[in-house]
Amino acid sequence: MAQSVPNGLFVMVELNYQGVFNRNRFSYTSGVKTIFNDVEFSSMTYSEFVTFCERFMHEECRKYYYCEPDMSFMEGLNPEYSSFIFDAYGTDGVISVYVDHIGVGVDGWHDDEDNDDDEHDPCIDGENEDNIDELRNVAFEFNEDVVHMNRTSNDPLLRQDFLLRCSKGACTFRLWASWMSDEENFQIKSLKAYHNCARNFKFGSLVTYAWIGSHYTKEIVESQKISVRKLRLKVMAKFGIQVSMGQCRRAKKYALKLVEGNLVEHYGKLWSYGHEILRTNPGSTVKLDMEDGPDGKKYFSKFYCCFQGVKQGWIEGCRRVIGLDGCFLKGVCKGELLCAIGRDANDKIYTIAWAVVNVENKQNWK
Repeated sequence: MAQSVPNGLFVMVELNYQGVFNRNRFSYTSGVKTIFNDVEFSSMTYSEFVTFCERFMHEECRKYYYCEPDMSFMEGLNPEYSSFIFDAYGTDGVISVYVDHIGVGVDGWHDDEDNDDDEHDPCIDGENEDNIDELRNVAFEFNEDVVHMNRTSNDPLLRQDFLLRCSKGACTFRLWASWMSDEENFQIKSLKAYHNCARNFKFGSLVTYAWIGSHYTKEIVESQKISVRKLRLKVMAKFGIQVSMGQCRRAKKYALKLVEGNLVEHYGKLWSYGHEILRTNPGSTVKLDMEDGPDGKKYFSKFYCCFQGVKQGWIEGCRRVIGLDGCFLKGVCKGELLCAIGRDANDKIYTIAWAVVNVENKQNWK
């Protein structure tokens, strides 16, 4: 049988309202707290959740945020309702919800913070996204580490021997050269090429969030809740490069986008996908439901599919038994995958139909 939500029908939700988001301290102040432990949120759509909260508070609100478990208030705020349901029924503690009554736009505060980080980071000169291929076959020069003399055509020093040394006093790098009047160029007489000093890695705009994301795509996808600070330490340990918190935060988003692609574009193809199934598999069943978001846009709710060939194969060659099963989707897009399965003549699992929903409940099973 299908798995039920982890902690039963009820979870503990702390609703924070009549307060304001404080940008300076990044907190929610002057609010009222109420804990609900007898409400079945899993059966509510987003619009039903909004109606429930507004009736309780007796006032209108602009947006809701919840704080993801095991994350700080600054990094854990998330406005996605489907993620809230998934995390609420996946934790044993209290999950906090914060009401934005005036529409302050907390979503943009992270970007502003990232810009501030970059402005004060001495190791970052720019944030332009360069082509990663440009990093290949690049000869990095450390001109700031070498003291050299001014060379012009009228400089009398060009006719003498001179020494080129490292700016770090204890470094052993030395180069002696002499001016060759016949050939009108310098000839290296002696060279100690080894540097024993620490070089200053200032790559500027070469080290972008895209470069970081491309190198750590596998780690980020396998551990999507990796903290920004931990990712920053990984970059420092592996490459010896200091990057900003803002770069690492954008690198996580970039890496997930590389794997998942543009989610808006992908979900926009569901209608075409459904029509193509019906065209190429006459008799199949496809159902796609949408729901209205608080911004007036349409959002994905659930998708159901049953191929005619699979349905007919179950009728003609399988036992008259149907089992129901489901599992959580742990990718970028949260939700649950529900399946109707049977047993074939070889006593193997035979998938009859499947559906993707935001949460498992009686209404979605119908």
